[in-house]
Amino acid sequence: MSMWSVPDKETKELMVEFYRNALSGKINRCQALRQAALKQMQISKDRYGHTNPLYWGAFVFWVNLENSMYCESLDSCQVFATISLNG
Repeated sequence: MSMWSVPDKETKELMVEFYRNALSGKINRCQALRQAALKQMQISKDRYGHTNPLYWGAFVFWVNLENSMYCESLDSCQVFATISLNG
């Protein structure tokens, strides 16, 4: 889910990386999105000279906590949610 409009180029890059991570089977989907956002943050810094969350921070992984098959623990989802505060 996106919380605001993100330029198409950055959306495509982040989503391709998210699905690559998620389909690898090595990490869960929350972690896959976090890793994709971290990579997009670095791309943004290299491309524009800053890490403006406009390009990487709009995407959140929506989890139904009653059915937590998507995340192994709530903590892995909360870590992603705090990335923009600590990044």
